[in-house]
Amino acid sequence: MAGVRAAGLNRAELSEIRARDPDAASEITLLNQRIIEGSDGPGDLIRFIRLVFIAGNKETSEEMLRAAIVAKDDEFFRLYVELFGQSPEDLLEPAIRDYARRFGVVLHNPRRTRFLQFEYSATVSKASSLRRLLRIRTTRSTLWNSRRTASLGT
Repeated sequence: MAGVRAAGLNRAELSEIRARDPDAASEITLLNQRIIEGSDGPGDLIRFIRLVFIAGNKETSEEMLRAAIVAKDDEFFRLYVELFGQSPEDLLEPAIRDYARRFGVVLHNPRRTRFLQFEYSATVSKASSLRRLLRIRTTRSTLWNSRRTASLGT
């Protein structure tokens, strides 16, 4: 069972799958073992991810697919489109914008590291940093917050 964790499933997830579909759980365990040992065939990882998706672990299967996609239109890219109904490229820009909004950062100088992966420089606005800092540090004294505000220049 420990091997399943390495391929993206934990014991609890595998137990849930086994309760719903014992045959799928058995095949997932077998495929996982082959993948870990390096004795898997060309379609084993695709079959593994598809079974994980069918078994209801959509988030895990999506994470595995995103990590496995190497190029547009490779077999993992095509499986992503088949299972999730749209290209992962279509989801990348909105995900990056959402990340920047949620964390209050401005992203600069995107550099493509590989297909569907970019590195960015980030700047954080002083106001959003202070708001986040004050939410996190609510147990600190007012004096501490005053000194932090002064050091941020606001």
